[in-house]
Amino acid sequence: MPEEVGLAADAARAREALLTRAFSAASAADHALPAPVMRAFQSAIRGRAGLDVIAAEIDSAVANQQALALNTPAGALSFSRFLQVKTQDIKQVVAEAVADCTSDAAVLRSQRPCYPATAPSATAFGSPLLGGGFVPRGPITLCIQPGGTSGSWRCSVLYPDLHVRVYWSFTDDSGGSLP
Repeated sequence: MPEEVGLAADAARAREALLTRAFSAASAADHALPAPVMRAFQSAIRGRAGLDVIAAEIDSAVANQQALALNTPAGALSFSRFLQVKTQDIKQVVAEAVADCTSDAAVLRSQRPCYPATAPSATAFGSPLLGGGFVPRGPITLCIQPGGTSGSWRCSVLYPDLHVRVYWSFTDDSGGSLP
């Protein structure tokens, strides 16, 4: 088939070349995304495991109040120090999770230019990308069940105007969107 000629054909070839470069950059970025997402997931798992260990230690201490002699000044002081140490342990676990999160967030932000938005268009999940962020068409509900809260779910609702409401529920109100 002979090569098409003319202004329209030139414009089509230029647009095709532009799209090819954009898709190539997006494809390369797609290959870079799983690693930081997996690290963030593993960091969350480590943090939760660390907090679960601390919670178990505190629960064990509270269950053994008789052995700790909390009704004496020395026992109360000892338990107070124990709780201070556990507070520091919690702060350390959170600080480590924040550090992991910060570095992975920087990697993900660096990939943002690889996904150019040439023209606003609605996606299957909401409205166009505006100002580099996703704006949902309707509220999005995410629920998690923190360790040690059997039967209680902490739910967060992200509204289209980007405000968030948090509440506790007896059910997973996210519609199964999270594991």
